[in-house]
Amino acid sequence: AEAELAPGPDGEASQETVAAVRAVSPPLLGEHMTRTGLRARNKARTREDIVQAALGLFESKGFDATTCEDIAAAADVSVRTFFRYFETKLDVLAPGSDDEGPRAAIAELLDRPPTEAPVDALRHALAHPIAIVEDRRDLVVRQYRVITTTASLQSLRLQQFSKFEAPVAEALAARLGRSADELGVALLAAATGAALRLSIGWWVTAGAEPGTLRGIVD
Repeated sequence: AEAELAPGPDGEASQETVAAVRAVSPPLLGEHMTRTGLRARNKARTREDIVQAALGLFESKGFDATTCEDIAAAADVSVRTFFRYFETKLDVLAPGSDDEGPRAAIAELLDRPPTEAPVDALRHALAHPIAIVEDRRDLVVRQYRVITTTASLQSLRLQQFSKFEAPVAEALAARLGRSADELGVALLAAATGAALRLSIGWWVTAGAEPGTLRGIVD
């Protein structure tokens, strides 16, 4: 229980009460932060277990032959737990499902100096998704191979990167004071998505050497 600040004779909390609060509160706060951090780590670990189990099954059985129930069993979690982390088995293969890279890229694009050329601003903004792909190299390589060797998933990569184009166009339009529907803005956004998609594909096919993706995109 928390110690309450009881007013002293002059209306202020007594020194004894203040000392009691200081003595009790930090451990309680630290304990709360520890519990919160532990929950976050456990959630991340469970998510990673599900992803690894799913990829292993996709690689051995094939994507189409693998069910969500199969993945849950392989990850040693309940089916209900699987659906808390992923809506479908397809989401396991979607690097953009967490939107971390695209969100950071759009934020950076909007924050770049207004006088900077659009292409230069885009190059700086793409550093974020590129760094995330490099950091998750092994995962990205496995996801890419499952996608490219599964006939039913051939349109998935196009869909993933096409979702990136609309917010890029909006950010470019905001920078340039133009409409996102204008041909020049839309073309630049589409070219950005295509460049990133093709570069990642080429990088993976060439061996996904660490530290080289940025140079390929540039």
